[in-house]
Amino acid sequence: MTGDVSEPDIMTWFPRKEDYDQESAVTMLPDETYEEKLERLRETIEIAQASIKEVVDENTLCLEHKIYRMMDMAHDMEEIAKLLKECEDDKEAGTQQEALKKARVGLINLKEYAKQVWTHFYPVARSSI
Repeated sequence: MTGDVSEPDIMTWFPRKEDYDQESAVTMLPDETYEEKLERLRETIEIAQASIKEVVDENTLCLEHKIYRMMDMAHDMEEIAKLLKECEDDKEAGTQQEALKKARVGLINLKEYAKQVWTHFYPVARSSI
């Protein structure tokens, strides 16, 4: 066996996120300041909300891509929650309570919106989110 690690053939039919997600990701800077981290958190929540809105309102996505987006959304919300926790645990958090509060509310709203979408469009799959 060579040093290359490849996926088993059975896994190659699963889509990769970049195959269907055209949205630009918010990137983390290597020397990110606390304010930049808060901005990244805010932008990430906004992109996630827009993605859910597109799943609900747009007819440009096929059902398969809508399901993939919602499945990815569950993972994305875990990442957003981790980022929020990092921001809350930072020593500069005391000076940014209003921004943290907005981020908490944004994440709560995002989770509820996602649950509504799963319940409305995919009642069988709703327990997975």
